[in-house]
Amino acid sequence: MGQAQHGPRGLDVENLLEVLVAFVLILAIFLLVFSFISYRHTGSRKMLFVMGVFVLFTLKGVIMSLSLFTGIVELELDPALVLLDLFILITLYLMIIVK
Repeated sequence: MGQAQHGPRGLDVENLLEVLVAFVLILAIFLLVFSFISYRHTGSRKMLFVMGVFVLFTLKGVIMSLSLFTGIVELELDPALVLLDLFILITLYLMIIVK
């Protein structure tokens, strides 16, 4: 193993990646549950589609977590892409809330 990369102010990039992946997974699960409850309440086909998107993000989060924390899955994770996932999840959530 090499030395950990440090970002500005000595922040360890590997620790930041672990926090981001965990946050994306937790947010995806929360939004999946939220959309499931909304679907049961409204019966909207649109909410069913949104729930499917959150299922996919949850599966992606599980795969990224397995890669980071267990080594069962070998992936090269980029913090910028994990941040993009987080941005997409928050945007979808805001779109649901506004409508």
